[in-house]
This record gives sequence, structure tokens and C-alpha cells, in this order.
Amino acid sequence: MRACDAANELAMPAESADGPQQGDFLKWYRREKAIEQYKKDNPQDPLQAAISRIDGPLKTIAVLTAGYYAVPFVQGVIQATQTGDVIGSVGEAISKG
Repeated sequence: MRACDAANELAMPAESADGPQQGDFLKWYRREKAIEQYKKDNPQDPLQAAISRIDGPLKTIAVLTAGYYAVPFVQGVIQATQTGDVIGSVGEAISKG
């Protein structure tokens, strides 16, 4: 039985003309079996799964780091335009943090 067949079976009304209503446990069991079969038929790359798990936290860390250094960088650029020493002013402003 394919996963889509199991999903279609679950979508059918629980009560049929030839039998009693299906119980919740039987519905749950069939849904779990359909999920297992889907995962068996469509294996996932473990590396891709790991990357997708850490993708959000890495983006958050990148935004926080960029925000932390953005203000000193802009202050260093402003000071560099006033004094003329671009490398020294930006480096000094970032090192002060």
C-alpha cells in the first residue's frame, strides 16, 4: 500500500455501508503505517536534515553579530571621513565594540 493510498483511505468516511465505524486507534495505526511507508519510500539525506535543523539558529547568530558590529563600523566610517584615516578609524571603532 502506498502512502497516498493510505491517506485516501483515511479521508473516506469512517462509517461504510458494509461495516461499523472505525475506531480512533485503527485510524491512528493506519496513519502511522502510511507515514512509515512514506519515509521508507522517500529516504531523506541526513546531511540535508542536519543543515535544515541548524539553518535558523545560524541565521539568528549572523544577524546578531552583524548588528553588534554595525554601529561601531558606522561610527568608524564617520570618524574616518572626518580625519581621513579610513583603516585606523574603522579598526579602532570596531575593536572598542
